[in-house]
Amino acid sequence: MSGFARHETHGICLWMGDPDCQAAHDGILQWLQEKCPTFCTDLPVGGSLNILRGNLGETIAFYTGYWSVFQSVDVKSFTANALNPFGRISKPDIDIVWIHFGATTDDDLAFLQEVKTTGEVSLSLADSLISDYEKLFATNVQGIMYPENWTTE
Repeated sequence: MSGFARHETHGICLWMGDPDCQAAHDGILQWLQEKCPTFCTDLPVGGSLNILRGNLGETIAFYTGYWSVFQSVDVKSFTANALNPFGRISKPDIDIVWIHFGATTDDDLAFLQEVKTTGEVSLSLADSLISDYEKLFATNVQGIMYPENWTTE
């Protein structure tokens, strides 16, 4: 993956710029320009760029997930906002869903990814993921994923 290196300690993965943060920035910028048609780096004629931060964390999470783990024809991705960085309106859906179709149905997997982004040194914002997951899964995170609990309304 261009511009990033993975560091894992005690089960926590940290993605860092490789060899530096500028390389990470350049890799994401190139990918954004190639894959996201709504991404603009040029100043509009007679206007100014309204710098929006929305969805950038989802975009970076999708970028690192795709290049590091899920780059396979057997994996399909569904994004709420990751491919619309700096969009003015965000969809309230699950941020990223990755689905792997295995050789048998027993090998099929789904990964739901909720992204929180902060520019702060502290990662306390991640605590809000707890309430997000409670909203998604009620009190039984495992049970909600079984097909008998799905509705087709």
